[in-house]
Amino acid sequence: MAAMASGGSPLPPSAGVRPPPRVVGIAGASGSGKSTLASLLHMHYGCRCADVIRLDAFYRQAEWVSGRFDPRWESPDALDYAACADAVKRAVCESGDAYVFVEGFLLFHEPSPLLPLLDTRILLEVSSRTALRRRHQRGLDGLDLPTLEVAWLSVIWPSYVSHTAHLRADTSIFRVNAEAPVRAVVDLSLIHISEPTRRT
Repeated sequence: MAAMASGGSPLPPSAGVRPPPRVVGIAGASGSGKSTLASLLHMHYGCRCADVIRLDAFYRQAEWVSGRFDPRWESPDALDYAACADAVKRAVCESGDAYVFVEGFLLFHEPSPLLPLLDTRILLEVSSRTALRRRHQRGLDGLDLPTLEVAWLSVIWPSYVSHTAHLRADTSIFRVNAEAPVRAVVDLSLIHISEPTRRT
């Protein structure tokens, strides 16, 4: 039996049914500001149930990696996209929020079970020099700048450029200049997210 409104007329099928969360994917090089943007957007929308899903949490236990800056750490093979996709699906099913945010440096790798789940794709574009400076300022590598720069220029940045080359001609991605102030990056992202078009 169809649900009835207070006046006795049937409710439209969609009345009272909450639409599924919109899944927003944020990608970019290390140091581009992905984690910062995802966290700020998560707070802006007052998300309660679903935390930001971070692709970095789905690194495989790779015994074949020979060292800290082995190029394979910087490749899609090091990431478990299927497990991350499962986490996104659970968040979509269980979350009462309007948005689910996912971030990762190779988030838009193809082919991937993640891509069909992303309604909106935001790519943070930043220069190699700025990204290196920001990564060093975070201090997570525990290295002085000259040492980190060697790994950055020989492994990290070239790997990122190689694995994201296919994105250059992708017109479905919203690109943001991540060299801009954080507030500007957030505002541009909010405008794009508010657009009604969803990825199909």
